[in-house]
Amino acid sequence: MMAKRLLIIILICIGQGLLFVELSAIIQEEKVTVLHSHLSEVSFEQNSDSLLNITGRLTLIKNRLDAGDSPMDNYQYEARMQSLTSGLNLYGDQGNEEELRRSTPLTKAVRYLLGSNESRLSAEDPEYFPHLEEAYYWERNRHYDLAVEKYRFLVSRYSRDLKSSVMDTILLHLSFSHLMNAEYSEAERIADEIISRSENIVFRITADRINTFLFSLRKKQQQLAQLEENSLELGREQYFSVKYREAIATLAIFLEESDPSLKEEAEARYYLARAMEELGNTEDSINEYQRILALSDDENITMEAGRRLLMIDSFYDISDEETETLAKTLEGYEDPELNELIAPFRELYIEPAVSPTASASLIAEGEETEGEAEPQRTGEIYLTTTPPGAAVSINGISFGISPLFITSLPVGDVIVKAEYEDRMIERSIEVTDRIIRKVNIDIPNLPVDKASAEVKIPKGTFIVSYDLKEVSMELNYEPVDYASGAPVSLDPGEYIFIISGRDELDKLYFWEGVITVEEEKTTKISIPD
Repeated sequence: MMAKRLLIIILICIGQGLLFVELSAIIQEEKVTVLHSHLSEVSFEQNSDSLLNITGRLTLIKNRLDAGDSPMDNYQYEARMQSLTSGLNLYGDQGNEEELRRSTPLTKAVRYLLGSNESRLSAEDPEYFPHLEEAYYWERNRHYDLAVEKYRFLVSRYSRDLKSSVMDTILLHLSFSHLMNAEYSEAERIADEIISRSENIVFRITADRINTFLFSLRKKQQQLAQLEENSLELGREQYFSVKYREAIATLAIFLEESDPSLKEEAEARYYLARAMEELGNTEDSINEYQRILALSDDENITMEAGRRLLMIDSFYDISDEETETLAKTLEGYEDPELNELIAPFRELYIEPAVSPTASASLIAEGEETEGEAEPQRTGEIYLTTTPPGAAVSINGISFGISPLFITSLPVGDVIVKAEYEDRMIERSIEVTDRIIRKVNIDIPNLPVDKASAEVKIPKGTFIVSYDLKEVSMELNYEPVDYASGAPVSLDPGEYIFIISGRDELDKLYFWEGVITVEEEKTTKISIPD
């Protein structure tokens, strides 16, 4: 009876695009320890469970936009979402702990789309499942840049092997991850593609909800333009508008360059920590929350900082070292109201097997490795130029027109070149691990030496040949339109080239890679190769 009731409500909610909101209301009425097994049975047949992280996270952000961080309903909602989308809630008490930890809503949904009734790990799983598992791990733990990278790899590497429904599932999660990474145009492009091509109404509704959410965020962006640069108010509103990286840069500059009161400093550090946390940087966010608890006498801010530490400890995958740090910080911490609200969900949450420190487990069975590779250390730069609108390249790779927020740069010195009209300047900039640096390059208003102005760097040629229809292309994430087999003149350097379309079997084909253009040479690629 309960399963039928859930099924009816799920179908109604899907039709309204409000799936997770109503599920949360149901949880309040029913015994949580019994609910998860029924939810698993119903959502398995509807293939809706893999979308809970998307619909739930969007609803949570909307709640914060409307009422801020502090309402207790938001904490309870977040606890529900994190527990419902962990493996334990999808499979009840069946299977051993490792199977539960390696079973995610996304992999389960894909098994269903492939016609399998097996809900847990299976020897019959396709070879791309470890990558799918890792991508979903990064998404749930809010490392959206890494989720984008992994989902793109899946689409590029396995596009010919994926059923259209599986491809749509992955594209939905890719679109959502782009949105959370503040890459709005790419999120919208992918969502539009799903709306136009998917045969699954649930997928189309979810994609439409992503676009609706993007529309509300863009309206919010217009309001941000009226706020004072590098102010506390701007940083706070950037956080609520999902501009997490910009919020970090703004608040870091506010703390460094202004002379804030103790109350302003505590508030700035709180939103700085929240933005870091929403990008999966739990280590630095924990440090900021602890700093607030140690230094601030603002009861509201210290209470919220303590609650965030409790939520991180209860519902997010963190390192052993961070767990020990939190245990010491939370020792003696009392918040009966919050504890009562989240306690039932804490019992249901289970950490996934996949983690940044255990990536070797994702390698397909039988594949030999020489050991776990040290992850590349990267940093980020928020780059502006005076005047704005300069063409920017880093280490010979074009990144677009300033101002720019550039991510995943290798730690160390990089050469930044900025060109504006007939002026050009180069600077060496140090990229620091996990730190966002704000850099302004002042392009002097001086006439270029005539001799140097006449020097022209020879261009190279790029030719892409393709046998696809409904073609879409990007060069360094900017839309382009190249005719098949036609030569294109480009400056020497490395470019990220993306092409998608439909092949002769009407299947979606996607390719992404780095092309190298050399002076007076021709670079050719064929799609499909």
